[in-house]
Amino acid sequence: MTTGKVLPTLLALAVYVNVVLALPLKTCPAFECTGSNDVFAFEPKKIYTYNLETQTSNILSGATVNQGKLHLSSEVTLQAVSTCSAILTVKKAIISNGDKKHQGSTIIEGSPVLIGIQNGQLVSEFCAGKADSLVSLNVKRAIASFFQIPVEKKQYTDIFGTCEVETTVVNGADGATEVNSYRNLNGCKHRESIISSIPSSSYNFEANVQSAPVIKSSARIEQKLKNKVLESASGHEEYHFVPYSNEGNGAIITVSTNISLVRTTDGDAPFVAAEPTSLSVIFEAPHGSSNDFTNLKTLQSAVESVCASIESSNVDTAYQVRNLIQIVRQSSSNDLLKTFNSFKSKCGGKLLIDALLSAATGQSMEALVRLSKTKGTVDLDQLYISLAFNRHPTLASIKAVGTLVDKNAPRSLILGAGALVGKYHELHGVGENKEIDGLLDKITKPLDNCNTKTHEEEDKVGYSYAL
Repeated sequence: MTTGKVLPTLLALAVYVNVVLALPLKTCPAFECTGSNDVFAFEPKKIYTYNLETQTSNILSGATVNQGKLHLSSEVTLQAVSTCSAILTVKKAIISNGDKKHQGSTIIEGSPVLIGIQNGQLVSEFCAGKADSLVSLNVKRAIASFFQIPVEKKQYTDIFGTCEVETTVVNGADGATEVNSYRNLNGCKHRESIISSIPSSSYNFEANVQSAPVIKSSARIEQKLKNKVLESASGHEEYHFVPYSNEGNGAIITVSTNISLVRTTDGDAPFVAAEPTSLSVIFEAPHGSSNDFTNLKTLQSAVESVCASIESSNVDTAYQVRNLIQIVRQSSSNDLLKTFNSFKSKCGGKLLIDALLSAATGQSMEALVRLSKTKGTVDLDQLYISLAFNRHPTLASIKAVGTLVDKNAPRSLILGAGALVGKYHELHGVGENKEIDGLLDKITKPLDNCNTKTHEEEDKVGYSYAL
């Protein structure tokens, strides 16, 4: 095999790994009980009701008071299905921010989920209905993590990732047990999906630091059990944003959570979920696929501000550009196209193209593809490469990319399209999607049942197998 043939093969394998091997589980775990399972003694056909109180606050260096607070209170029920599985439900959620209060928030409550606990250790997947919002799922991941009892120093997996846990266990009288644990979140694995705009590079998987060093973060949890039932738990998380190397500056965000048992009642409701799906207990980053878009006026105002800042050589230009990219990430493809057409003859034309490439959302990709149909508007090589770095693809963006693919499509476009599909599957799972099937059909149709005559056709067969 020549060198020219090795590179396409490696790239094809890379796409295969991205699309296939990184896919989440689809079927719910069986939660078969193994081992002694003697850490908890939740009784089947019993419902344990807890009060939950969580408050976040943030403070900037130099400030004397908290700059912002968010409070969540709710009722949490745990119904034991067996000695190693339970149904977790969130009810009566109230979110307050200052004087504003939102009661009965369905986006928080969602549907019940089924969790597994093996001898006090949380099973790494849980079962949830497909319709549950990401916010609701992450709240339930956090609550479920309080039902994990780290009885010895080792690695545990919960909402924080896979972490080394320092544990102290104190056994008291009358069946009381107190467990105190500490996690250095910088050392936790599988937190890569919490993406920041800081450039990343390869790192040692066995290194002590597994997260971006600008965040110094930790979690302390105290749990109290009585007769092997969780009576109360409290958690305190701290996240320090430490720019440059000055620990005295930056921002601190704290999350304080308390959960306490209030009553136990009889109950035997079965677990019911629409299209039950297996998900990881690790925090899932927002997909950026919300339809809650910024309005057109805000977007156009941001472009005007950057243009004015560039013309006057303002020291705030970098800030204005960053702000524009954030607004582009929250804008619809139609508004992005309207804004481009309004500013294309001014400084905002090229500026907006760069912002679209940096935004890396499905909406920005859809706009870029439509703009690329006008010759000279978008650098096609840049567009094809950016496909592999899109963070939040949508089915509409995949369909749009499909319009670029024909029998003469370059290697970079085919591989980029594969990476885009892989990222979509990573975020949303695998299912029947006509947009994805249509894209794959356009790539494979010209291959004539894999009867190749040239090296270029052999390459395309390789790419198609990878996809």
